[in-house]
Amino acid sequence: MVRGARGKWSETGRERLTHALGIVPQRRRERCVWTGETSGKDLISALTYVAVATSWVLGAVFLVSSASKIRAPAAFADNVASYGLLPDRMARLLGYLLIPTEACLGFISLAAVNLTASLLLSLALLAVFLGATSLNLHRGRAIPCGCFGDERELISIRTVIRLVVLSLAAASCLLLQAVVDVPTTLELATSDHGVTRLISALLLAAYLFAGGSWLIYLGERIPWSKILLSTSSVTGDVAAPDERP
Repeated sequence: MVRGARGKWSETGRERLTHALGIVPQRRRERCVWTGETSGKDLISALTYVAVATSWVLGAVFLVSSASKIRAPAAFADNVASYGLLPDRMARLLGYLLIPTEACLGFISLAAVNLTASLLLSLALLAVFLGATSLNLHRGRAIPCGCFGDERELISIRTVIRLVVLSLAAASCLLLQAVVDVPTTLELATSDHGVTRLISALLLAAYLFAGGSWLIYLGERIPWSKILLSTSSVTGDVAAPDERP
């Protein structure tokens, strides 16, 4: 609740969120660490930590991906062309542009500045990667993934699951960005007990990274090919015409 100029209290979006989640607001409120507001402190603080940690994980992934491609940019450009979605010259140019783009997204996400724009661009890139990978898998092509500059890794269901997990992380962070005021990394470090808050966010980021890795590992264990084949066979049986006299 926020107090207006005439002493009246108005309901904020974050207060409505606490009611929607079934959290009964306490009579006595403390100010939020970053926003300075007096509503839903515990919930807002928790969501803020999750948003910052998720942003750091995305930034680390993009930076590692970009750094691995800088060592052999020409090979990565050829790898992008091998997906066969664009003319070779245009695809190679796109490959060269992707390397600094991923690096910029990585630094922005780690600094947690301009998160809305960077997250939207991240989602767009991940959607393109996911579409290109899924299309080539559907065509039955065994081409290098190029995700982290390793030409030995071919596209597979693991690649698809990894892109889906990253897309969900970016979408979740974008949603949290609309709900809470996410501080930049500098604001977090210079706040009261900044070192403690940085360590807490870093530990949460490590936990989220481990959880995402576990989801990718779990997704690999699922027999997707058998599931898809059984689904298609059932669909074919249902769609088959009745040949009884």
